[in-house]
Amino acid sequence: MGYTFTDQIYAIVDPTLGIKVRQETPQTEAKRTHYAYGALRSVCHYQNDHLHGPSRFFAENGYLLSETWFWEGKKLGTARLYYASGALYALMRYRDGKKTGRHDYFYENGRPKTRTQFQDDVLHRETQ
Repeated sequence: MGYTFTDQIYAIVDPTLGIKVRQETPQTEAKRTHYAYGALRSVCHYQNDHLHGPSRFFAENGYLLSETWFWEGKKLGTARLYYASGALYALMRYRDGKKTGRHDYFYENGRPKTRTQFQDDVLHRETQ
Protein backbone atom coordinates (compact mmCIF):
# COMPACT_ATOMS: atom_id res chain seq x y z
CA MET A 1 0.00 0.00 0.00
CA GLY A 2 1.36 3.42 -0.84
CA TYR A 3 0.37 7.02 -1.27
CA THR A 4 2.85 9.21 -3.15
CA PHE A 5 2.61 12.88 -4.09
CA THR A 6 5.63 14.73 -5.48
CA ASP A 7 6.36 17.04 -8.40
CA GLN A 8 7.14 13.96 -10.50
CA ILE A 9 4.36 11.54 -9.57
CA TYR A 10 0.98 11.19 -7.92
CA ALA A 11 0.08 7.60 -7.13
CA ILE A 12 -2.26 5.67 -4.86
CA VAL A 13 -1.82 1.93 -4.56
CA ASP A 14 -4.19 0.39 -2.01
CA PRO A 15 -4.85 -3.33 -2.61
CA THR A 16 -7.42 -3.55 0.20
CA LEU A 17 -9.61 -1.09 -1.71
CA GLY A 18 -8.66 -2.31 -5.19
CA ILE A 19 -7.10 1.05 -6.06
CA LYS A 20 -4.12 1.52 -8.35
CA VAL A 21 -3.86 4.96 -9.98
CA ARG A 22 -0.82 6.87 -11.19
CA GLN A 23 -0.17 10.21 -12.85
CA GLU A 24 3.21 11.40 -14.07
CA THR A 25 4.17 15.03 -13.37
CA PRO A 26 0.83 16.18 -11.92
CA GLN A 27 0.12 19.83 -12.74
CA THR A 28 -1.52 20.86 -9.48
CA GLU A 29 -1.84 24.10 -7.59
CA ALA A 30 -1.42 24.03 -3.81
CA LYS A 31 -3.84 26.39 -2.06
CA ARG A 32 -3.01 27.27 1.53
CA THR A 33 -5.09 28.87 4.24
CA HIS A 34 -3.79 30.29 7.51
CA TYR A 35 -5.12 31.12 10.95
CA ALA A 36 -5.38 34.84 11.79
CA TYR A 37 -2.02 34.77 13.56
CA GLY A 38 -0.30 33.19 10.54
CA ALA A 39 -0.07 29.46 11.36
CA LEU A 40 -0.93 27.04 8.56
CA ARG A 41 -4.56 25.88 8.61
CA SER A 42 -4.80 23.84 5.40
CA VAL A 43 -3.04 22.76 2.22
CA CYS A 44 -5.23 21.45 -0.61
CA HIS A 45 -4.08 20.51 -4.11
CA TYR A 46 -6.16 21.33 -7.19
CA GLN A 47 -6.02 20.38 -10.85
CA ASN A 48 -8.49 21.91 -13.31
CA ASP A 49 -10.53 23.37 -10.42
CA HIS A 50 -10.94 19.92 -8.80
CA LEU A 51 -9.31 18.65 -5.64
CA HIS A 52 -6.52 16.37 -6.83
CA GLY A 53 -3.95 15.03 -4.37
CA PRO A 54 -3.81 15.20 -0.60
CA SER A 55 -5.83 17.75 1.36
CA ARG A 56 -4.49 18.37 4.83
CA PHE A 57 -5.97 20.40 7.68
CA PHE A 58 -4.09 21.43 10.81
CA ALA A 59 -5.05 22.44 14.35
CA GLU A 60 -3.91 25.78 15.73
CA ASN A 61 -1.17 23.90 17.62
CA GLY A 62 0.22 22.62 14.30
CA TYR A 63 -0.94 19.01 14.67
CA LEU A 64 -2.47 17.36 11.64
CA LEU A 65 -6.28 17.13 11.97
CA SER A 66 -7.06 15.33 8.71
CA GLU A 67 -5.55 14.00 5.53
CA THR A 68 -7.87 13.06 2.69
CA TRP A 69 -6.76 12.07 -0.81
CA PHE A 70 -8.63 13.16 -3.94
CA TRP A 71 -8.50 12.05 -7.56
CA GLU A 72 -10.19 14.40 -10.04
CA GLY A 73 -12.46 15.85 -7.35
CA LYS A 74 -13.47 12.57 -5.69
CA LYS A 75 -12.23 11.12 -2.41
CA LEU A 76 -10.02 8.11 -3.02
CA GLY A 77 -8.21 5.82 -0.60
CA THR A 78 -7.89 6.00 3.16
CA ALA A 79 -8.62 9.29 4.90
CA ARG A 80 -7.12 9.82 8.34
CA LEU A 81 -8.69 12.08 10.96
CA TYR A 82 -6.98 13.09 14.20
CA TYR A 83 -7.84 14.59 17.56
CA ALA A 84 -6.31 18.02 18.27
CA SER A 85 -3.83 16.14 20.48
CA GLY A 86 -2.49 14.32 17.41
CA ALA A 87 -4.02 10.95 18.36
CA LEU A 88 -5.76 9.02 15.58
CA TYR A 89 -9.55 9.53 15.56
CA ALA A 90 -10.67 7.65 12.44
CA LEU A 91 -9.66 5.74 9.33
CA MET A 92 -12.23 6.20 6.57
CA ARG A 93 -12.01 4.52 3.18
CA TYR A 94 -13.25 5.81 -0.17
CA ARG A 95 -13.43 4.62 -3.74
CA ASP A 96 -14.75 6.88 -6.52
CA GLY A 97 -15.90 9.43 -3.92
CA LYS A 98 -18.03 6.93 -1.98
CA LYS A 99 -17.53 5.43 1.46
CA THR A 100 -16.48 1.83 1.05
CA GLY A 101 -15.13 -0.96 3.21
CA ARG A 102 -14.28 -0.74 6.88
CA HIS A 103 -14.25 2.56 8.75
CA ASP A 104 -12.54 2.52 12.14
CA TYR A 105 -13.02 5.04 14.95
CA PHE A 106 -10.85 5.33 18.04
CA TYR A 107 -10.91 6.85 21.51
CA GLU A 108 -8.23 9.45 22.12
CA ASN A 109 -6.25 6.89 24.14
CA GLY A 110 -6.00 4.72 20.99
CA ARG A 111 -8.51 2.05 21.98
CA PRO A 112 -10.99 1.03 19.25
CA LYS A 113 -14.36 2.76 19.60
CA THR A 114 -16.55 1.79 16.63
CA ARG A 115 -16.17 -0.10 13.39
CA THR A 116 -18.57 0.35 10.49
CA GLN A 117 -18.79 -1.29 7.08
CA PHE A 118 -19.85 0.61 3.95
CA GLN A 119 -20.57 -0.39 0.37
CA ASP A 120 -21.16 2.32 -2.26
CA ASP A 121 -21.84 4.97 0.42
CA VAL A 122 -24.40 2.77 2.24
CA LEU A 123 -23.85 1.64 5.83
CA HIS A 124 -24.06 -2.15 5.96
CA ARG A 125 -23.17 -2.87 9.56
CA GLU A 126 -21.77 -1.42 12.73
CA THR A 127 -19.87 -3.35 15.39
CA GLN A 128 -18.39 -2.61 18.82
